[in-house]
Amino acid sequence: MKNASKTLLSLVMLCPVVPAHTSVLMPNSRYINDGKSQISLTNQQPIKVTTMENNKAVVRRLFEDALNNRKMSLLAELVSADYTSQNGDKGPDAMGKTFGGLIKAFPDLQWHIKEMIAEGDKVFASWEVQGTNTGEYQVFAPTGKSVTGTGMGVFTLKDGKIVQSNVQTDRLGFLQALGILPHDLSKLNDKSN
Repeated sequence: MKNASKTLLSLVMLCPVVPAHTSVLMPNSRYINDGKSQISLTNQQPIKVTTMENNKAVVRRLFEDALNNRKMSLLAELVSADYTSQNGDKGPDAMGKTFGGLIKAFPDLQWHIKEMIAEGDKVFASWEVQGTNTGEYQVFAPTGKSVTGTGMGVFTLKDGKIVQSNVQTDRLGFLQALGILPHDLSKLNDKSN
């Protein structure tokens, strides 16, 4: 029993003990753990992980609550008045206008987030979208087809609201799934059709 106690004491002595109030640089990471939260080490002001998690929650609410549940009034809570769309429109209404036409063309459209990553004031999200084209889409008549598409975006947040977004979607694949464009694009140059 005496040898077992010595062995246990030796094992305990080998384990590092770090007081909760000590900041620790985590191996192979860019974070400091101060026992309460992690702080990112960047060239800018350190950002607590809780801020990054809150930013991810804002982007998640954009897709799951505002868009999927058609609660567009939530955009005022999620999007800054300083937000500028790719068309130059400002504020939450600008984002609502961007998604409004798509929702009108695909009334059952649903976004399914596949991945979210936060770093500093930015949130990357990738998603899959599914819906049925029962309304006019841009200049195209309704096709009645159900389609699936993919997209990704980087959202910049300030004070808990989206101030900028850079979204890329597979528009070609989407138009092909609707039957607006052929899957074999070489057919567009075929003069015999």
